[in-house]
Amino acid sequence: MLFVNYFFVVLSLTFYITSAFTIPTTFTRGIVLSASDKDGDGGAAIAVPKTGVEIAIKTKTKTEEKVEVKTEEEVDEPEEEREFEEAPQFQVLLIGDEDYEQVHVVERITQVMDNIAEDEALDIYKSAQASGQAMIGMYPFEYAELYKEQLLRSTPMIFSDIKETK
Repeated sequence: MLFVNYFFVVLSLTFYITSAFTIPTTFTRGIVLSASDKDGDGGAAIAVPKTGVEIAIKTKTKTEEKVEVKTEEEVDEPEEEREFEEAPQFQVLLIGDEDYEQVHVVERITQVMDNIAEDEALDIYKSAQASGQAMIGMYPFEYAELYKEQLLRSTPMIFSDIKETK
């Protein structure tokens, strides 16, 4: 019985709350909104609705067309062909060191550098040991710097340098 009473209380509360916020759909009288300036304080006036709507349609047609055809003799040729400046080349140099192991250096050079075979890497290694340094290859700056860093990060380190060619 307590549950039934509680149910009716909740149901009646919901009815009152929802009916307070709903707008009735049928009116017996119309609502008139007006603003007047009886007090002299001023205030906003409600705009008067338009009673008619005007629709104007304007169309423009363009019948004039201009077509220009160039013959082979009149075709514009480029004044000058652009010449692209080549990027400066840098030498990647292997610095000779007595502590290097031949197998490790040759293996890392072939892994890191592009298009270098083991025979070439072996010749570069021997030349660097004999004269103190040997050129591995010539590359644009970004590639040369990348190869130098990769050789330096080898374990054990392989020392190299980059030098701009003239």
